Amino acid sequence: MNGDTEVRYVRQSEVVGKKVIEQRGYIVGEVKDISFRLLDDRVELALTIRYGDTERDIPWSQVKSIGDVVLLKVDYEPPAKAKPEVTAPPLIAKPQPAPITPKICPNCGYPNDPKNRFCIKCGTKLPE
Repeated sequence: MNGDTEVRYVRQSEVVGKKVIEQRGYIVGEVKDISFRLLDDRVELALTIRYGDTERDIPWSQVKSIGDVVLLKVDYEPPAKAKPEVTAPPLIAKPQPAPITPKICPNCGYPNDPKNRFCIKCGTKLPE
């Protein structure tokens, strides 16, 4: 080693659950697991990240650093989130007041407010 960088191993428990941030600063998911694939001459590691209900694998070669978050070297667009279905609360029918039946003046025929005792047009006493 030349002393410039310290080689250290990363434990799965240190990475799982961390937010994954792409190089522009956008959150593209959360680490669910570290996965690997066996090739003929090597092992390829990847981070399995979850964003909403979607999962994707990001190759280890695209990871820039791991600290409080996992920072990627590249731009990633987060998967489109399914928009939650907005359901309106059920409408509760309010009891409608009984229709107001006006008191008709027996003298002039004017429709008066049912609370009135006398016709507001001609002054005649209204029936109860």
